Amino acid sequence: MDKLLEKEYAHNGNNKISRELWHDLYINPHEFSIKPTGGLWTSEYNKDTFSGWFEYLIEDNPDLLEEAIEKNNILLKLSNKTKLLKIIDRNDFKNLKDSGFTTKINFESADFNEILDYKKIKELYDAIYVIPWADKSLYNYSVNTMLIINPNIIEYYKKVHAYYNNDEKRIIVNSIGDKEYLDDINENYYKLVKTIDSVYKELYYKTINTSDLRKIRDTIFNIFIYDNSIDPLIKKGLYKSEVIYSIIHNLEAKYNDNSKKLIKK
Repeated sequence: MDKLLEKEYAHNGNNKISRELWHDLYINPHEFSIKPTGGLWTSEYNKDTFSGWFEYLIEDNPDLLEEAIEKNNILLKLSNKTKLLKIIDRNDFKNLKDSGFTTKINFESADFNEILDYKKIKELYDAIYVIPWADKSLYNYSVNTMLIINPNIIEYYKKVHAYYNNDEKRIIVNSIGDKEYLDDINENYYKLVKTIDSVYKELYYKTINTSDLRKIRDTIFNIFIYDNSIDPLIKKGLYKSEVIYSIIHNLEAKYNDNSKKLIKK
């Protein structure tokens, strides 16, 4: 088994992982970004510093530290059957490029002209392990990152309570919870997706530019957040707003993946 799959990984921002709240990975056409949105972003767990992400914030981006420590944290373990793509040096990126797993971009301000083709990668892999200096296009990953694409390979996760000790300049872990597991999706969720999809699709094909696409998210959300008829379709224990937003995100991934406005074919 790959040694990377023997480790636990830390995620900052959530205290629960659910298939109904999962955000599919894709390049967001609403934002001029070379880093994808969606998936679950993690860094290696370290009992002394908690994670590579917090190490980076403490040393290089303290302005974001206060916001980050107020969020929830989890540790998770990936299945040893995970199909893992490792990009740890320049040869790895070159091999991906030679194999057709990169795509051209048209960002005039960038000093590179290709990025990973996440649409192709997510069809074959469950997770990507990235070391930022493997290529210029990966620099904005900031730290060594395990980006999880497929929720089904999460073996378990544990809730973590942690705080920042200003005197010691490090994150202190107060407690780590018991192992928790992802629930299966029920039929009601698929009914809800189908209902929202029918409205999203109608609006999407009426759009003519990116600014119109940006408005779809708010329009769809406002339609369904006040629709009490869909409440029975929301799994108990999940917030209605989070479920709706996650479905909208995944519909954006479905309809807008590799937007022609940002990526050249």
